[in-house]
Amino acid sequence: MNKKAFSFVELLVVVSILAVLGIVAYSLNNSVKQNAINTRIVADIDTIKNGMITYKTDTEDLPLPTGNLNNFKADSSYAHDPAQTFGTFGKITETTLPNKYLSSEMRDHRTKNYYSYGVTKDKQFFDIAGIVAKEDKFVAKISGTYRGEGGPHSLIRQYNGPLFLKE
Repeated sequence: MNKKAFSFVELLVVVSILAVLGIVAYSLNNSVKQNAINTRIVADIDTIKNGMITYKTDTEDLPLPTGNLNNFKADSSYAHDPAQTFGTFGKITETTLPNKYLSSEMRDHRTKNYYSYGVTKDKQFFDIAGIVAKEDKFVAKISGTYRGEGGPHSLIRQYNGPLFLKE
């Protein structure tokens, strides 16, 4: 028997080891990528929140959301009568806040959609939402000045993200 060449079994073992190492490297890379996206989304939401707070300090009011606006009642159902409206839900786009408060367009880095934005009827409280990955599911990262007083638990009524769940 010639011992100068590798046997089929030896080659199979080496290929199997390389395949396992490749799978481990891919999953680690994917985890790092998800964490980086989550960090960027949380940073964007904080930046938007700070811009909203500064805008409200300067104008004593908050802007209305843009896009397809939905009015809702205190019990979270949709309001068709403006007199029954508790708040308005939509998106925060480059036209929602002047450049002084938000210098660049910010979109959810996972879904590429605008971040969701809800504001109370009196324009004194707001919520902003984005999607973050948590283990094997996606949850809403909601931040703002609204604390659930006299109305729904959040001003965000929906979010166009994968498998949306409330945190």
